[in-house]
Amino acid sequence: PEPVDPESLITIQGTVRDTEGHPLPDVTVSLEQVKYHHGYTDEEGHYSITGFTDGYFSSMRAHTPGYTHFIGSYFHDDGTPRDIVLHRKVAIHGRVLDVNTQQPLQEFSIGVSSNYSRWTPETQLNLPLVTNEDGQFEIRDQDAGKSHVVVYAHGYQPRRVIFEMEDQDVEGIEILLDPSPLVHGRVLDPEGNPLAGAQVFLGLQDHLNRAFGKPEGASFTDAKGEFVLDMISMEVTRISAFYPGYMYSAVAIDLTPGSITEVEIQLSEGGNFSG
Repeated sequence: PEPVDPESLITIQGTVRDTEGHPLPDVTVSLEQVKYHHGYTDEEGHYSITGFTDGYFSSMRAHTPGYTHFIGSYFHDDGTPRDIVLHRKVAIHGRVLDVNTQQPLQEFSIGVSSNYSRWTPETQLNLPLVTNEDGQFEIRDQDAGKSHVVVYAHGYQPRRVIFEMEDQDVEGIEILLDPSPLVHGRVLDPEGNPLAGAQVFLGLQDHLNRAFGKPEGASFTDAKGEFVLDMISMEVTRISAFYPGYMYSAVAIDLTPGSITEVEIQLSEGGNFSG
């Protein structure tokens, strides 16, 4: 290849700051052409990356601990500085309370839903368990913008709370949970015999995933084929069940606050799925 004149090489430079205008040192800045080229900001937040033979870039990224990653799309260098603003990650602090007694719940699961658009009251997520006498929680390292916090507790309806996060921690949040109705039932085979170990779900779940060993959020029947569900939203209208070798089945339910709803789910023979 022909030698490259160093004076013809393109340099991309700029400054990385936070939203208050303070320069950020030790930020990794990456530019992508065919491959990534990396640089780091100095004490004044300045970076400079050189060695490019053309000024067309498919992406630009910047990241450092405690701040939301910056991702910029395609651009062509025009000689102007490429300054970047990073948003500080924030925390949510609060308590979970019983809506009727206003007393703190001493055990609950809470976290941020990673699939915001598809979460419904029927969705069961495996979230971190919090245990303390004051019902307090802390969720750290959240990106600025919209956060969907989901809470579960035995005996209570699940709840999702949406926060608009800026560049400051959210303090003093109180999440109130309503008592859950109870559903007690049995799963039966075609002859009416109880099925132990059947998977039971809220709503019309993705039963194909359950069949291939992904039982997140499932309850299982006991030796008598019985189950109890106690973290149910009033919006749930169906209970479904699955057992290997039988067809998936679902039944409608009509929930009443403070009462126990009894159901039976009878499965049919066959290895295919229906419902």
